[in-house]
Amino acid sequence: MTEEEWFATDDLADLVQWDGVRGRARKLRLLGCASARQLEPWLRNPRMLKAVGAAERYADGLIKDAALARWGREADRAWEGLRRSRVRDKSSKVAAHWAVAHACLPDEYGGCHYVTPAVLHMDRAFGADARAELQTRFVGLVRDVFGNPFRPVAFDPDWRTDTAVSLARGMYEARDFAAMPILADALQDAGCDDEPVLTHCRADGAVHVRGCWVVDLVLDKA
Repeated sequence: MTEEEWFATDDLADLVQWDGVRGRARKLRLLGCASARQLEPWLRNPRMLKAVGAAERYADGLIKDAALARWGREADRAWEGLRRSRVRDKSSKVAAHWAVAHACLPDEYGGCHYVTPAVLHMDRAFGADARAELQTRFVGLVRDVFGNPFRPVAFDPDWRTDTAVSLARGMYEARDFAAMPILADALQDAGCDDEPVLTHCRADGAVHVRGCWVVDLVLDKA
């Protein structure tokens, strides 16, 4: 894949299965979690959002394999129960719970499995138009998490002021990224003149999630 193709394609599989990102387990898991959260309206079992939260904590090394496995088993049971049920709108609910189950997979299954089931196998569940809308949204999440992998930013540690780090940590923990433009101001005040960093923070209508490449740089997360 070339840099031009990275920004031109709307094929989610091409992006998340590209060798340049497949080895980044934490970011891929967080991407899967963000994707599962996008499907919240179809999560019939409210505990599934707690499973997603567990997968996020696992990505950051805050819980162990056994704890993640417990949530994964619960997500599997919810998915299988829905698959066998006669509830209305079953296919979309099954797809949403499947996305959660995959976000809880252990690392050895490979990063691309964390996100692709949420979109790539849901034509019958959501219909072509809804699938296309979701795929566009999820492709935006990929670019929020990975930025431009062909041009990594040399982030100056001096830009990690107390203000910038506090803003980034608050957004990360709350999953509320409304303060991204304020973060841009704080970085600029610290001497940051990197245009992609500042533009990403200030982009109108941009969606940011845990794993956002700028927030990760500020928090010094890989």
